[in-house]
Amino acid sequence: MSYQKHQTIEFLSKYKVKGSVLDIGGGENPVKGMVKWKAKKYLIADNNKKLKPDILWDINKVAAEIGFYEMGEINNFNWVFFLGTMSYVYNLKQALHNAYHMLKKGGTLITNSTFIYPYHDKKEYCHQTPHGFIRLLKEIGFRIKRKKYIKLSKEAFKYYKKMCKADGLFMHPDLNHRIAGVIIEAKKE
Repeated sequence: MSYQKHQTIEFLSKYKVKGSVLDIGGGENPVKGMVKWKAKKYLIADNNKKLKPDILWDINKVAAEIGFYEMGEINNFNWVFFLGTMSYVYNLKQALHNAYHMLKKGGTLITNSTFIYPYHDKKEYCHQTPHGFIRLLKEIGFRIKRKKYIKLSKEAFKYYKKMCKADGLFMHPDLNHRIAGVIIEAKKE
């Protein structure tokens, strides 16, 4: 298990999930096995047909385009999990708007974004810094309730420092350069 995934599971372990849940991008790694669970309704939305999600959905597209209104799923979920998939989203603002519209008022979004991560797939589009990601969530209307910075492992940080030094990059002494991303709990008000 990766160091970053371990930090995400640790963050999730504090939640008791009840009500209805939408797991966006959860086809390969459903969040259901990572948290205390008492959800009455659990749906996986994914764009990979081979994974047989409950809802086949390209999160980059407006929810209305795939019939969420007709299905009665808009403003219908207590929880939306959007984890480990942000780098595959090319229309980040639309995707987060979609997550916002899936939630009931007072509902919870659990999401994460890494910005220091090895490039590993031709379908990667976006790696947000924690501050940029939080700002975008607030612009959409979310209230940030809790956040945890994802850190590089000690081994990865040593390598990162060597790489920066070799490239002549300055590492500001006042910044925590081990931060590689953020895990966020946000509320729809």
